[in-house]
Amino acid sequence: MTAVAALRIAGHPLILADLLLSGPVEPDRVTTLPSVEVAFRNAPSGYQGPIGLCQKIAIVADNLVIGWAGKRTTAMDFVGELRLRCEHDYFDAQRLREYINMQSASTWSEIRFAGFVSYAEDLSLGESSASIMADSFGLASDQILTPTIGKAFVIGSGRELLIDYLKQVYQDPPNIESDPNLAVQAVLHGTSTIGDFLTMEQFARESLDEAFGGGYELAVASHGEFIKLNVLYVFWRGWVSDDHKNFSLYDYPFLLFRYEYFDDLLVIRTIAMQEPADKPIPQESIFKVPPVYRFLTAEEESTCPRPPLKTEWTCNFVQVILPDGKWKTITLMGHKSDWLEFNEENGQVVGMSYSNDFRHKINQCVKELLVERET
Repeated sequence: MTAVAALRIAGHPLILADLLLSGPVEPDRVTTLPSVEVAFRNAPSGYQGPIGLCQKIAIVADNLVIGWAGKRTTAMDFVGELRLRCEHDYFDAQRLREYINMQSASTWSEIRFAGFVSYAEDLSLGESSASIMADSFGLASDQILTPTIGKAFVIGSGRELLIDYLKQVYQDPPNIESDPNLAVQAVLHGTSTIGDFLTMEQFARESLDEAFGGGYELAVASHGEFIKLNVLYVFWRGWVSDDHKNFSLYDYPFLLFRYEYFDDLLVIRTIAMQEPADKPIPQESIFKVPPVYRFLTAEEESTCPRPPLKTEWTCNFVQVILPDGKWKTITLMGHKSDWLEFNEENGQVVGMSYSNDFRHKINQCVKELLVERET
């Protein structure tokens, strides 16, 4: 069970997908996910729910990226064999179709795919770039058209929620401190979407009811190849005064997710902080998420690197509580920014601070939000 979307932002390929694996759960079983713990007390026989994590996006070759949904063992065979073939043969759109046509009919009753195959180089995330030339594809998928992003392929048990989001909620990307190129615009859209769905999971667990969530991956094209994004997600809370004149932000974020890829292994470092508190006590966890075409090795099971918090991409989600009890989320994306500083000792965070510029940007966004609500 999953939710995958292969879409274009200003013509630039972007693919995002959740990490959740679902299956029959036992009563009173507690599954720990990067954002929540899920208990299934009095679960009916055969109830399907979260049982683990797996990467749903596979970088098959430099020019080929696939998102999958359905039965993991079938996806493992399909993607694993395709990776081997790509080591010895260049796969363009035609070669990919030939490989797909070789599969038995039973394959498509068990798995779904959506992705891109490119055939021209673009520039990197840090340079001005034209759109990469790539063909999108979807197998046993829903194809939608939206006024914002055009054609998209969507698959998985959560596709209806994802389609509704793409059609109705999807807006312009958040601002960045410099004018972004097309690849950066794609990243901004993708991380904003991920933040909205992670917030949904934290508060309502609506995505988990539809058997998707548990964290999300993001892949874009850069330097002529598809890459996955290493990113830090930071969740803040603040509230607007009853007279709508002041905004107060808690001194510390309440949750941090650090995503880092070590070769093809995704490591998620989560840090939960108590709030409000003068000196919050961070509670850290590590989640190791293998790619679909293999399981964790014995070495990965026993130990793995702990990613540092400082990284190139930092996505801040500020949950603003309004006087009427409702809340809105503001997204602030930092690319190589110096907004946040972290103190770490022996692989553990012991303190953090943020710049006046970061606080100013938040206040400005809140003012714009309040003006928009009044009009």
